[in-house]
Amino acid sequence: MGGGILGIDIMEDEKRGFVVHEVNNTVEFKGLAKVAKRNIPKEMIEYAVQLIC
Repeated sequence: MGGGILGIDIMEDEKRGFVVHEVNNTVEFKGLAKVAKRNIPKEMIEYAVQLIC
């Protein structure tokens, strides 16, 4: 899968607990960004800048 920023879809199963459904090379977080206490887009940009500097 490589590194960097990945979108991981996780579902909860009654018997197995949390199960990874799929991994994406693009991230969608509009809903999460509305309720998160941290500025997710800002942190993603800071992470990407650290990789190239």
